[in-house]
Amino acid sequence: MLTVKIDNDAIEARLRERAAANGHSPEDEAREVLGTALLSRTALPDQNLGQALHEEFAKLGGVELDLDWLRKLPDREPPTFD
Repeated sequence: MLTVKIDNDAIEARLRERAAANGHSPEDEAREVLGTALLSRTALPDQNLGQALHEEFAKLGGVELDLDWLRKLPDREPPTFD
């Protein structure tokens, strides 16, 4: 069991509006919103950020990056934060 206190009037009002529009109680609507957010693939990705970005760009046809300029950068010591 989880109890959530909403102390933001705008969020509470929006939850009540959304619940009424969907024929739910505010509590049922909150459960639905949480369930959708927490169980969606984007909320809990199974891959790292790089893989997720690769998949998103692949949907658009992919992106080819010219990264040769990186090889031309001089080597340098990493910064210290002493």
